[in-house]
Amino acid sequence: MTDTLSMLKAELDPLIEHDVSTLAPSDNLLFMGLDSMRMMTLAERLSRHGYSVSFMDLAENPTLDDWVALLDNT
Repeated sequence: MTDTLSMLKAELDPLIEHDVSTLAPSDNLLFMGLDSMRMMTLAERLSRHGYSVSFMDLAENPTLDDWVALLDNT
């Protein structure tokens, strides 16, 4: 889980207008400037790590905790 969280934060860093080191696991990332284009970019970046997640997977589960669980279960 720690590796997944670290990777996720590294991929999020250039996409949101918020310091990823201060994100709480329950923060809704849709409120951090992660619009639909950026979320599609994130899904593409995650696919480079071998994850198969869609825009809708991310949009329906918009917190760090949700995303880590989603990635750990793919």
